[in-house]
Amino acid sequence: VPLSLKFMLSYTMDDETYTEMGEVDNILTS
Repeated sequence: VPLSLKFMLSYTMDDETYTEMGEVDNILTS
């Protein structure tokens, strides 16, 4: 069964907020 992991990272650096979104497909490939 193919699984996908969606994540969102928010971090603050130099008084600015950055947001990163991504998706990882097929986490269980082993």
